Amino acid sequence: MDQLNLFNNLNNKESKEVKEVAKVIKFPIEKQEVKKEEPQEQEENTSSINMIELKAVRKAIKINQSTKIRNPQHARDIINELYDLENIAEEQFIMLALDSKNYVIGSHLVSHGNLNSSIVHPREVFKRAIINNAAAIIVAHNHPSGNIKPSKDDIKTTQRLAEVGEIIGIELLDHLIIGYNDRMLSLKNGGYFESKAQDLL
Repeated sequence: MDQLNLFNNLNNKESKEVKEVAKVIKFPIEKQEVKKEEPQEQEENTSSINMIELKAVRKAIKINQSTKIRNPQHARDIINELYDLENIAEEQFIMLALDSKNYVIGSHLVSHGNLNSSIVHPREVFKRAIINNAAAIIVAHNHPSGNIKPSKDDIKTTQRLAEVGEIIGIELLDHLIIGYNDRMLSLKNGGYFESKAQDLL
């Protein structure tokens, strides 16, 4: 079944996140409500993201469509090559889009925050994945503190992404937490992917 048609069956879903993902993907050209920001603040945020993305795009030219992800460590190395997550002082949330054979076909900075939080919404992750025609994704974010133990929010975000991915047919292969000195945690290997629908209510 086509990914977009799957959203027609979501009316009985109680998950707010799933419904919001469905709204954006099914009606991509409709204007979405967003929190208003002061012009200067909005310009600075946009400029910051654009600069990070530009640097990543330059490096991605050598990686995209020529690199097959073999394991979590390899995914970590690719993400660090693109975004240098282990050496930056703010949290950033990255998504790698993969084809059916796990070749990288896209990379995106989904959000960036301060030392304490990285705000991520499934809608923003899967909107980019669908644009890339991805069969699967790997997401990652850094802990500037160096502590790679997942927080409750990290686990909840992972479960939400796994749930939405299962519904729309884009598998979440892993969620990596990256620290410095090559420290990394795979939430998939750590057993944090198990979720139930009620976890999302």
